[in-house]
Amino acid sequence: MTKNQNIRMGIAVIVGIVVALGGIWLWNNRGAASSVKEDTGAAMVDNNSIASSTLTEEGSSGIVGNGPAIKIDDQNPGRLVTVAQVSLKAPGWVLIRDDNNGVPGNILGARLFDKGKNSGIVELLRPMVVGKSYFAAISNDDGNPHLFEPSKDLPIKDASGAVIMTKFSATIATDQQP
Repeated sequence: MTKNQNIRMGIAVIVGIVVALGGIWLWNNRGAASSVKEDTGAAMVDNNSIASSTLTEEGSSGIVGNGPAIKIDDQNPGRLVTVAQVSLKAPGWVLIRDDNNGVPGNILGARLFDKGKNSGIVELLRPMVVGKSYFAAISNDDGNPHLFEPSKDLPIKDASGAVIMTKFSATIATDQQP
């Protein structure tokens, strides 16, 4: 081999390694962003988080009727909020927000749910604190299921024009208290 052939072979090996490492990085980071930015920006949400456990029974433990609604019980502190049930006419977002003196504050987490009656988990940017209240609201999806944008994915309202939401608290379950 000549000197030029050695140089070309070395460059080809280096380019191959860079491309392989880039591919590995992309593969490992696909859908890894499941966070939500504050109201001022957009956020990526892992599409694998679409709820798949559709509830079929209606009754006292669930939502009755076919309109949009959400049910969340008090939660244990931490970064996960269990949505007991959300009822949607089309795919939509469940948002968890801070309680800012009785009104919804910053968005702490969001997850896309499929249409129908579903349950699931919403992961938060920071953990809930014992004794603090939070809001859960539902918003429409503007058609991009990977991206929650507060300016485009607008809140779902009831017949009277009120945003559909519920308030819950972070508490410690009685079997977990010292």
